[in-house]
Amino acid sequence: MVATFWENFLFLIFLPLAMLWGFALVDLFRRDDIGGVSKTMSHGRTAPDLREGSEMKAGWKTWLVVAGWVIGAVIVVEGFFLLFGWAWYSWGFFGAFLVICVLALAWAYFYDRRRANRRKRLAA
Repeated sequence: MVATFWENFLFLIFLPLAMLWGFALVDLFRRDDIGGVSKTMSHGRTAPDLREGSEMKAGWKTWLVVAGWVIGAVIVVEGFFLLFGWAWYSWGFFGAFLVICVLALAWAYFYDRRRANRRKRLAA
């Protein structure tokens, strides 16, 4: 199968950059040492010290986890594109749209049930 320019752009450039941006946002908003508006504005603070001897180094385990997430995301996105392409080829635009809607509703159903069960456990 010959890859087009846009497939190469998506998988080799755009997807890794989008994931890097997403990981940076998740890291920023999950930090416990800053809060509120300080999470989005530095207010003149400097970046943490990452020189030798600093405790804030990213070791090989961190990069292995990041690589695993990137590979997993590429596999999931490729599966989504294959499913969407198959539905488009088989049933046209409306069939592909219907498949996406069914997948989104299924994901929302399981996500909401998991959240409701978690709330029940915490309330008990």
